Amino acid sequence: MDNVNPDKLRDYQNHPVDPDIDTLEFSEHLSEGQVLTLKRLLSKYRKAFAFQSGEIGCTDLVKFDIELEDDTPYATRPYRVSRAERKEIDRQIRELLDNGIIEPSNSPWAAPVILIRESDGTYRLAVDTRILNSKTKKIVYVLPRQDKSFDAFVGFKYASFFDFLSAFHQIKCTQRAKECSGFVTPVGSFVFRQMTFGSKGAPKVYQDLMLKLLGKMAWESAVCFIDDLGVIGKTIESHNDNLEILLHRIIVAKLTLKPKKCKFAEISAKYLGHIISREGISTDPEKVASIINFPVPQNLSQSRGFAQLCSFYRKFVKDFSSICAPLYELTKKNKKNFLWSDECQIAFEDLKTRLASASILSHFNEDAESIQLYTDASGIGLGAMLTITVNKEEKLVSFYSRNLNKAEANYHTTEQEALAIVTSVEYFRPYLYAREFKVVTDHCSLCNLMTCKSLKGRLCRWAL
Repeated sequence: MDNVNPDKLRDYQNHPVDPDIDTLEFSEHLSEGQVLTLKRLLSKYRKAFAFQSGEIGCTDLVKFDIELEDDTPYATRPYRVSRAERKEIDRQIRELLDNGIIEPSNSPWAAPVILIRESDGTYRLAVDTRILNSKTKKIVYVLPRQDKSFDAFVGFKYASFFDFLSAFHQIKCTQRAKECSGFVTPVGSFVFRQMTFGSKGAPKVYQDLMLKLLGKMAWESAVCFIDDLGVIGKTIESHNDNLEILLHRIIVAKLTLKPKKCKFAEISAKYLGHIISREGISTDPEKVASIINFPVPQNLSQSRGFAQLCSFYRKFVKDFSSICAPLYELTKKNKKNFLWSDECQIAFEDLKTRLASASILSHFNEDAESIQLYTDASGIGLGAMLTITVNKEEKLVSFYSRNLNKAEANYHTTEQEALAIVTSVEYFRPYLYAREFKVVTDHCSLCNLMTCKSLKGRLCRWAL
């Protein structure tokens, strides 16, 4: 996809401010002049924004398809709903029809619909696609690691974040996918002309769309994780240039953004459940509050849920795996009885305390004066801490930990300590590769590992 013509880059300086753009909110850290420049830039690319529901985009870059293992149609009656719910369903159906996202149909496929309550109190119409998904061929895909997005923020000064209007609905369905997407409501039967939420493979198709949209911008001047999109700049000028290129590409791709959900030229913002700032990455206070306020689990499901919530921020907690070991043991699949022990309670409280006071993680600076990798092992697990030294100040980049398996638990202490180094170096390889770094361990026997001539077995292999 072509970028902006270099000759036309920054030719928005005298562009009149569009009345719709003038209603948007901008970062309080910007000067009046910087805000005006941004407004002129956004006004030039007004077509990239959908201020009305009828302005929703429809791209040609990708299409959504469904390949079935079992093509036997599935049809059911609509779920029973209250009068208030029916009114809301009717309203949203009319809106979808008006925007060309659905159309009336006599498809033999007819899944029921449900209303999902959003965080802002509104409701979103969704199709129960579980049966269709069970008949769909397995789709193998791997979403990008969150770390890849976070690493792109190194050295940034300004970042803008975007939300597409009804993101999945901006992708066309193939004829085959359209026929399978039939659904039934109290007011009739319909099919989707454009991709719907909940369909197997939809996240992959959307991620493919974002990567095609960004092209060479991906992970350099822009980041994406499904529909979470951001553009970055090390100066306000480079930020605006990258923003202009992205908006141009959005218009060419026939996509539209939801302006009220977009944030422009922020110095810190929420992204993928974290707070990204110039200083580094920190936990989201709202998510941490949900962990701190989590009640003592009364069953396996609740215990599993708490462990998963905490695991999202495991890189902020030293020796996370060892601390969480009692909860992991409690939630093993072969466990039939729920017994909340004293060890579980200690782990429960310790995790809350550590996450409530979690330190900010610094962006990895490739120009750091030195890199340090601290490793340790216990009878339960392995742990590591990666730090960098910048301006003679040591800064935390990330923690790493994992539990020992049954075989590793029987290793000699020296072997466990060596294993901690090997696994930690492998985990932090993207940061350590082709760079000089210092390994710090409290196990003196490892100091001679590289020079000892009588090594055997695992230690010999690891030393090599």
